[in-house]
Amino acid sequence: VRLGRKNGRYLYLALSALGLAIAAKLSIYTLVGVPLWMLSAWHGRNTWDTPRLFIPAVKHIVQCYAVTTTILAIAVALR
Repeated sequence: VRLGRKNGRYLYLALSALGLAIAAKLSIYTLVGVPLWMLSAWHGRNTWDTPRLFIPAVKHIVQCYAVTTTILAIAVALR
């Protein structure tokens, strides 16, 4: 199903929020990624129609996933 850029941004935000919520359920320390998610959401909301300007949104969500995954891996390793 083709969503297009405008509706695709809602799917992008929903899936990233779901991933962050699942990680937070497993370890509270993964909430450190929330500010990066919020930056990504802000950039995505404001620049969804211009692919080149959307790059910071992608950069912030990748950083959010990296931080969250690292903290989650450390938390699991220390259990």
